[in-house]
Amino acid sequence: MFGNLKKIREDLDLTQTKMAEMLGVSKSSYNYFESGNNLIPLKHLINYCNIFHVTMDYACGLTNKKTTSNVNMPLRNDLVKVRLREIREKNNLKQVDVAKILHTCQSNVSAYESGKTRILTAFLLTFAKHFNVSIDYIMGRSDNPTIKK
Repeated sequence: MFGNLKKIREDLDLTQTKMAEMLGVSKSSYNYFESGNNLIPLKHLINYCNIFHVTMDYACGLTNKKTTSNVNMPLRNDLVKVRLREIREKNNLKQVDVAKILHTCQSNVSAYESGKTRILTAFLLTFAKHFNVSIDYIMGRSDNPTIKK
């Protein structure tokens, strides 16, 4: 299971069909997101968190403490690229080092940090866990880099 998607849905007494409708995806796609068979794409994750007023950290399971968010914002690639680079540099790492952590190539990390490519949910989650930093912070939904435990 991926994060707290199922818990959020059940707390709201909604069906997977209704959740899929709200996100604009098929029921089978939503089922795959919730079960963890497929990671929810970043644009749907942001939409999900905006609709249900939850933090990305809570939705992704980085914290089990139900945290809410009043932030309703689109993807901020301009801020994402700055924060990814900021966290990497704060940890005295090169792009190649982060690439090894993410099991990808340095050119992908460069593309994320330049804003040429949107970071994938899997890489974002791995990055946040490795550096113990809030996804909401990385995505510009919060100014606090700490995950609320």
